[in-house]
Amino acid sequence: RAEELARKALDLQKKTPWAYHALSHVIEEEGDAACGVEFLTSSRESWKDSLYGGHLTWHLALYHLDLGNIEAVLAEYDSVLCDKVVSYLGLVDAASLLWRLDVMGLDPGEERWQKVVDAFTRCHLDHRALTWFDAHVMMSLAHGKVTESAARLVLAERLLKSISEYAKNNTSTDCKIADVVGVPVCNALLAFGKEQYSEVVSLMLPLKYDLVKMGGSWAQRQVFSVTLIHAAIRSNQLPLALALIAELKAMKPKNRTLDKLYNEVKSLCGTMEHGPIRIVQLP
Repeated sequence: RAEELARKALDLQKKTPWAYHALSHVIEEEGDAACGVEFLTSSRESWKDSLYGGHLTWHLALYHLDLGNIEAVLAEYDSVLCDKVVSYLGLVDAASLLWRLDVMGLDPGEERWQKVVDAFTRCHLDHRALTWFDAHVMMSLAHGKVTESAARLVLAERLLKSISEYAKNNTSTDCKIADVVGVPVCNALLAFGKEQYSEVVSLMLPLKYDLVKMGGSWAQRQVFSVTLIHAAIRSNQLPLALALIAELKAMKPKNRTLDKLYNEVKSLCGTMEHGPIRIVQLP
């Protein structure tokens, strides 16, 4: 139904950014990244200058990431997304994309990160309003090996203290969300930057199906799934990692990056001392 209405909207007005956005989510839900690349690339002239031009570029970059085209991901970031960090949505898009690359072991480079860090810390370090946004501020501060950057580590801990205090206020629905989901998620993101991967799993796995409370689309929340998967791999919890990848693969069957990762982890599981792969029941 969403696809039908979006295509009808485009028939009426070719430059309707909401319709392109709706169709991008349809394609994401169907897991057909190659179709997504073709759709957004062929229609780019119709949406690139719209309010959603940056966000649709983010969707395009995600399709490229699903296909394993890392050079194309960075090209989209450098040509469009890096200049969109002046807005709320632009900052979220940039932090989310760079963090995905980071946890996947694909270092996007400190120069790209620094622009995002500067934008976040200039206006948003001590002002709480939306837990979803705060998690992306933490991504920017905790990226890489945060223990190697004393300045970022201090800022990350300051942010965490601010979020924890905000969560105790209990003056809004978002305060409650921060208390139940936001604080542990931000702790987990910081733990990832500290290379405390078992701690990441301990914090994020129980919340896996509660992350929807923070908001964002399914496409956006996948950044947390990717974080959890790679934390499980890095902490040598390979059967769990395999189960998490398989779950995401079931929803994105044409995802080449997930296929490659699944086969790599499956191979590692087969060589583990404890023997054959065992089934892991996700909470």
